[in-house]
Amino acid sequence: MVGVQISEKEALDTKMYKALQKLLCKEREGNNSGAALLKVELQEKEAELQRLRRESRLERERTTYLTEAGIEKALEEVMTNIAGPLANLSAMQARYRQEGNIKVADLLSVAIKIEASLHDFGFEAFGAVGETTSFDPGLHHLLDADIPVESEPVVVRFTGYRYKGRTIRKAMVRKVSEITKEQLPDGTGI
Repeated sequence: MVGVQISEKEALDTKMYKALQKLLCKEREGNNSGAALLKVELQEKEAELQRLRRESRLERERTTYLTEAGIEKALEEVMTNIAGPLANLSAMQARYRQEGNIKVADLLSVAIKIEASLHDFGFEAFGAVGETTSFDPGLHHLLDADIPVESEPVVVRFTGYRYKGRTIRKAMVRKVSEITKEQLPDGTGI
């Protein structure tokens, strides 16, 4: 609708320009009745132009409001989904401060719940730690100085992430020939 209003506005601007030219010609010729009619027509066109400008501004404001409201609603939905796991995490923090220890299984459970909640919105992990795969510079960030040839085997050290199919964090990998037991984050080797 905004595109239509803009073309109407352009047409109106052209009509106003032509009417103004006619008005100036009539005034030069001394034709006051024709000039008066053209002045009225020019005033009507000016009022129409002002109306179209106002409608265009209101439409832009409405579109901006709807966009912001949609973003706000989507963020609220994400926050609602992860609020439960974050509450569990908060309780674990309090327990850790009081008792000085925390169960790793409980912490991993919270992490899994958060990841599952985000998955519902298009967030997904790829490349499990320890997995051997072909090197792809679009998906992998190499931790070695020696860059492998594309499709050369590499081992995933840190998982990568996608959002709605777009890579937002590449998986960190090492060449298979350079992996040793102590280099993996959990110290378990391959």
